[in-house]
Amino acid sequence: MSTVVKHEIETMEDFLVRLGDIPPHRVLMRPTPGEATESDLLDHMDRTGKCSELIDGILVEKAMGQGESGIAGWIMQCLQAYVGPRDLGYFITEAGMTRLRLGVVRAPDISFIRWDRVPDGQIDMARIRTLIPDLAIEVISADNTKAEIDRKIGEYLLAGIEAVWIVDPFRRVVIVHTSPEDAVTLAETDTLDGGTVFPGLDLPLTRIFKRVPHTKRRNRRKKS
Repeated sequence: MSTVVKHEIETMEDFLVRLGDIPPHRVLMRPTPGEATESDLLDHMDRTGKCSELIDGILVEKAMGQGESGIAGWIMQCLQAYVGPRDLGYFITEAGMTRLRLGVVRAPDISFIRWDRVPDGQIDMARIRTLIPDLAIEVISADNTKAEIDRKIGEYLLAGIEAVWIVDPFRRVVIVHTSPEDAVTLAETDTLDGGTVFPGLDLPLTRIFKRVPHTKRRNRRKKS
């Protein structure tokens, strides 16, 4: 699918700000920014094995290391203990991509889709899904910026995702977004409920963060 989106960008700073002030080493210059398509996204992932996203015709590599991937896996295990016995739906890892709108393909660190929304109750095997998840979870990495995460939250909610959980292992909090205006920050001593996605869930965040080492966030590389 061709998803070329053109923007007026005069400087490299404008370019990076549009993407969420992300570090330039994550922005791919081939194909030419603004001209990348979903086919280019899949080709890049096949060649490099790196998880990437398509943002307005620009390929951007995800900021997710082994540590964040391990945290995401542990969160899925904690949630699966509730979801599995009730057969509520299925989880998708960061390798699973979803088209949020024309020209924007995101790959949340964790996605969840309820079975009652899945046609024929069969897992979608498409490499880029069109069925919008019920829940998206992002685990903050050192290379993520606030602007980048804010843009993702806005895109997820606008696309129809019911809830977005932002897991910050550095601050040891989970921020729950259910609308652009509604956000609740839960500390390590709080309990996370499942809202409309996981009715009846009560997950003490100590269960998640007890497996997460206390780590300081490193400073991003400054401009010379």
